[in-house]
Amino acid sequence: MYGKILRIDLTTEKIVSESIPDEWKRKYWGGEALNDRLLWQHYMAVNPEIDALDEESVLICGVGPLGATGALAAGTKVKWTFKSPIYGGFGDSVGGGFFGSELRYAGYDYLVITGKAKRPVYLWIKDDSVEIRDGRFLWGKDVHRSDDLVKEAVGDSGAHTAIISPAGENLVRFACIIMSRFRSASRTGGGCVMGSKNLKAIVARGTRGIRIADPERFLSIIYETYPLMDQNIGWQTTAKQGMPYLIKYYQKKGAQPWKNHQSTLIPEDVFKRTDSSYFMKNFKTRDSSCSAGCAMACTNWWRIRDDGTSFGKKYAGETGEKVEYLALAGMMCWGADQMASYCHTQKLWDILGVDAAEMGESIGFLMHLYEMKVIDEEDIKSWMGESQPFRWGDTELVEKITLSLVYKQNGLYELLKDGVYEAARKIEKMKGIPLIQYVRFGAKHAPEPEDIRNRRTWTVAMATATRGADHLKALSGIESSQLTGICQEMVGTPHGVDSRNPYLKGILLAWEENRTAGMNSTGLCIFNTFTIGHLGVGVDIFRRCHEAVTGEKADDLFTVGERAYHMERAFNAIFGHRRKDDALCDQWMNEPIPAGCPGEGMKGKDYFDLMMDEYYTYRGMDPETGLQTRGKLEALGLEDIADFLDKRNALSHAKPRDREEFLAETVRRAEEYASRLDHCSERGKDR
Repeated sequence: MYGKILRIDLTTEKIVSESIPDEWKRKYWGGEALNDRLLWQHYMAVNPEIDALDEESVLICGVGPLGATGALAAGTKVKWTFKSPIYGGFGDSVGGGFFGSELRYAGYDYLVITGKAKRPVYLWIKDDSVEIRDGRFLWGKDVHRSDDLVKEAVGDSGAHTAIISPAGENLVRFACIIMSRFRSASRTGGGCVMGSKNLKAIVARGTRGIRIADPERFLSIIYETYPLMDQNIGWQTTAKQGMPYLIKYYQKKGAQPWKNHQSTLIPEDVFKRTDSSYFMKNFKTRDSSCSAGCAMACTNWWRIRDDGTSFGKKYAGETGEKVEYLALAGMMCWGADQMASYCHTQKLWDILGVDAAEMGESIGFLMHLYEMKVIDEEDIKSWMGESQPFRWGDTELVEKITLSLVYKQNGLYELLKDGVYEAARKIEKMKGIPLIQYVRFGAKHAPEPEDIRNRRTWTVAMATATRGADHLKALSGIESSQLTGICQEMVGTPHGVDSRNPYLKGILLAWEENRTAGMNSTGLCIFNTFTIGHLGVGVDIFRRCHEAVTGEKADDLFTVGERAYHMERAFNAIFGHRRKDDALCDQWMNEPIPAGCPGEGMKGKDYFDLMMDEYYTYRGMDPETGLQTRGKLEALGLEDIADFLDKRNALSHAKPRDREEFLAETVRRAEEYASRLDHCSERGKDR
């Protein structure tokens, strides 16, 4: 069943709970989509132009209706939604842990937090008891110390927390929210928003559980799931190797960000001592699930051992949970070449609550400038108060830089607190030379560590992601994993998986964005969309499970996801986001992939306009402006949002194309292009 919405005004200390409207349950399910509706509800009543850190801004936490139930053996994810303090538009982030489960067991699916406390506070939520408590004793403490202290204060070691570090307190604009000590909701600055409200932590403990509307049907659906998982090689790989297996995957794809993206491959000797096989042999201690109901258990506990490397010896004996690929990629940006460096640094970044993508890209950018002699030790001394070479792979230096930023120790705070794009602009002004070409980013200047030039759906994804460039807004695998069967099922031809063929990429990307947003509205872990085997159009098992849990009839998952996408896109349109802003950095657009790397010679600019035209048209948007059309928003039941945009000249009145007609036309073009490719290949053989 559904829980309630808990509204907390930190200024007035007013706390109220309310039921979720039945229409919202049908149209949005929960999680991402319902969070988006709550965001719109707030900013329709409050001027959306206010600063993200204004007292009247809102921070929303939501868990979908399948979260914490054990549904489909897929674990539980929490979605945080807010106006982003770093990218200036829509912001959200997602993380695991047991915090969301405890919140649901207490009877609440959503937190809507407004206002600003007069002093540092924390929230203590236990069933019907909800308190705003003095949190001054926690201020200035890192995540793990705060977690220990606040559990002691509430007298419940079984409670779970969502906590910010001094990074959030000091308004680092890419500060994270850390749940259950190790699980990071890292992107777009939720920790900064939380810090701006003087809210240090939220502590949740629930004893009620969740009532399942049809337990017999629910269990039968779960039993359907396990054979699908057992047959799926992706599930087996992820369950045993955890996220380090992606080092091997992206090495094969040529998508690594080595030394500030100077190569799409890491050196072979580095690969051999950092891939998942090496990790399992030398560092992994046991499997673990990060959240309620997860059978995958991709969270690997590790212990650093002296493996003969310099940092293996230095950090031997240190323990931690899960090495995440996004953090690994962030560390590749600055040339980390030892598994001990990866484990130690990710744990450090989590304890200190900073986004690994922004942190890694920022440090890699500075090291690249140092290598090119754009900055020197005098510059570094002016920032840090001491002369310090910025050499590739220096884990001890990275620790110094991180501490300088998080604790506001020196000039590196002002340089880095707004993210890598703004850091480049600051150094450009200082040096009087252009430097932004050495920053890798997509929409809204957000960095994405993975190289995307040889996967055309990802090229479009990084330009259109509603929270700024980020692979988790689409989790696009049809092209990169060559899923011809899914492509055939979705669009009626397998040719969309061919990276040489520019057609169908915008359509497939839109479809995957809708699927991902729909999955994020269930409350389940998105990775299980791959491992359960429900990538295709036949995702009806999620709807059936939703009905069994809630007893509610609801729209299909793809329609729910499409509504979420359009609400997020519309929010950005308020702030002037148009087609010109769906852009990629100079390197991805104009520099071909280096020789010897997969996709050699490919660049984002190839067919970019064609793919973007296709994307907007399929989405029912205006391809000239990138604005949404009234017809499309009304078809999705978002009339109030269309009216809101219209008053701000942020809506197109162009008539959207018929989707099925446009799809059929694009499929014909893709097949004609494939025939030309085949013809050219045959001619090449004849020669």
